[in-house]
Amino acid sequence: KYNPSGSLAWAKSSDGNYQAGSTSLTCDLSGNIYMSGFYNADTLNFGATRLLSTAYYNAFAAKFDSTGKAIWATSSGYTSDADQASGIAVDATGNMYVTGFYQDSISFGSIKLIGAAYDNIFLVKYNSTGVPQWVKTTGTDNVNHGNAVAVDPGGNVFLAGYFESTTITFGSVNLTHLGN
Repeated sequence: KYNPSGSLAWAKSSDGNYQAGSTSLTCDLSGNIYMSGFYNADTLNFGATRLLSTAYYNAFAAKFDSTGKAIWATSSGYTSDADQASGIAVDATGNMYVTGFYQDSISFGSIKLIGAAYDNIFLVKYNSTGVPQWVKTTGTDNVNHGNAVAVDPGGNVFLAGYFESTTITFGSVNLTHLGN
């Protein structure tokens, strides 16, 4: 954290036994910090929270207070290959939205998804205490990634990314890949 004059206020790192990377970061109006990313380690620790690995790469999301103290952290599970969280947003009431991709299958708490063998987009909403509220997914026959997410003051959620599938469906809207 840097203060407004550019001086370093503090720096933190997670404690894992191999590889971890953060891919997105945002803050709420109270100064809490939200981070998403991936890890390839047996465990990844954020303060007292220990995340266990269930795949080659796992997606994670974490919340910190304004001093950098970990409040909670969560990770994806139930997968046989790779997951990555790529974008994160928070709304005015502290709900967190995370997007990214997964291969084969993934879970967020008790919500389990089975996808195509390729990369599938996910979008998950967590409440302010880190409990998953809902998950959306799409992807079919090729590589598809959720890269960024935003929430407007009305609570509408916006997702950006890319898809290489022949078609991809968001609710009742089908998009067709037009080629290179």
